[in-house]
Amino acid sequence: LNTSRGALIDAEALLEGITTATGSNYAATTERIYDNTWNFTITKAEVSTPTIASKAYNTEKQTADVAASDLYAVTTNEGGTNVGDYDVVLTLTDSTNYKWEDSEEAAKTLAFTITKATAPAVVVPTPAAVTYDSTKTLESVTLPDGWAWEDKTTVPTVNNNGYNAALAVDDTNYDYTGVDGYNSTAHEVTRTVTLTVNKAESSVTTVPPVNTGLVYKGMAQELVSAGTASGGTLNYVLGTDASTVPTSGWSTSIPTGTEANTYYVWYKVVGDENHLDTNPQCLTVIIKGYNTIDGEGQNWTKGSPKGAEFTFRDTVEDNTYGQFMDGGKMYLDGSTTPMAINTDFTARKGSLIITLEPSYLETLTAEKHTLRVVFGDTGEVTTYFYVKNKSTPGGGDSDSSASYKLPKTGIE
Repeated sequence: LNTSRGALIDAEALLEGITTATGSNYAATTERIYDNTWNFTITKAEVSTPTIASKAYNTEKQTADVAASDLYAVTTNEGGTNVGDYDVVLTLTDSTNYKWEDSEEAAKTLAFTITKATAPAVVVPTPAAVTYDSTKTLESVTLPDGWAWEDKTTVPTVNNNGYNAALAVDDTNYDYTGVDGYNSTAHEVTRTVTLTVNKAESSVTTVPPVNTGLVYKGMAQELVSAGTASGGTLNYVLGTDASTVPTSGWSTSIPTGTEANTYYVWYKVVGDENHLDTNPQCLTVIIKGYNTIDGEGQNWTKGSPKGAEFTFRDTVEDNTYGQFMDGGKMYLDGSTTPMAINTDFTARKGSLIITLEPSYLETLTAEKHTLRVVFGDTGEVTTYFYVKNKSTPGGGDSDSSASYKLPKTGIE
C-alpha cells in the first residue's frame, strides 16, 4: 500500500489481518507491484457436491434423500415411480462468495436414480381340469391375467406333458436377468403349465346289426354285422347269457356260431387314449336248427299194424309243425322225390309228430333207412330207422341183418 510519505507497509501483516477479520471462507493473495504498492484478491469459497443415493423400484413414487444446508437450497426434487434418472437441483444461497467445486453456476443439477428391483417369483398357474373335446383348443382354457398360451390352437389331450404359456413381465422396472424362461426381446417368461385333461365318453354310433334268419349249415356263420363307434373301437365277445358280462375274450373280431343255438353277443366300445370305454351291451342271436326228439334208430317189423312215429322239434322255438306245413318236405334214402303227405305219412302237432304209414313201410326193404325232413328254407334234419321182416314160425327171422339198434319208442 502507498502511504502519503511513500513509506513501505508490511503487506503480509495486513493480509493476515484481513483474513482474520473476514474468516477462513475466503482465499487472499498478494502481489507486490513496486516497492510501496500491493494488490489483494479474495476468491469464492468452493462447495462440495453432495452424493445422491439411488433407490430400487418399489411401485411407489420416490424422491432423493437430500437435505438443504446453509450453503445451498434444494430447489427441485420431484423424483418419480419407474426406473430412470430424475433431476435434483441444488442452488447456492450466496453465489457471490460461494461456488460449486466443479462449476461457476449457482444451480447444480444432479441425478437421482431409481434402479430395477429384484424380479418377483414366477408362480406357474394350475388351470382347472377339462374334459377332452376334439373341437376345443387351449384358447378355451382360462389362465390368470398376464398369462397366455404359446399356441392357443392346440387341442389338449389326455396324458399330455403340459403346454407352454408365457407371462408378460415388467422388465423395465424389474430385473429378470437369470430367471428361467425369460425372453428379453418378447418381455415375457415362458413356463410349462400342467393341464389335467379327463377322458371323454365314447359312444356306439351304429349298433351291430343282428344277422337274422340264420339256419344251421354245419359251418361257422357271423352272428352280427360290424357296428361303428366314436372315440374308440368296437369289441365283441360271446357270453353265456344276456345278463352276465364276460370278463375276458374281448376282441374286434365278429363272433361266429356253428351249431343251431341261441347266442349272446356282447359288445362295447374300447375307448382310445382320450375316451372311456362304454358299458357292455348284449344282443341275442339265433341259429335255427331241428332235432329228432323221439323215434331215431327204431325198428319197425313188417306186418305191424302201427306205423313208425318220429318227433321233431325246432331247437329255438316250438313252432315246428307250422314250419313244416309251410312248404316242408320229406325224402327217403337220398331220393329227390318228396314223400306224399297223408299217403306215405301223416303229420300232427306236438312239436312235429310224423308217422310213416304201415302201408308205405311194407314197401321198404328190410334194412336201415334214412329220413330227411326239410322245413322250407329254415333248415332240415336227418334221422334213421330200421325195417325188419316178420319172424318165421319156429322163432327164425327172415331178415338177414345181424343186428338192429333197439328202438327208442318201444315199437317192435
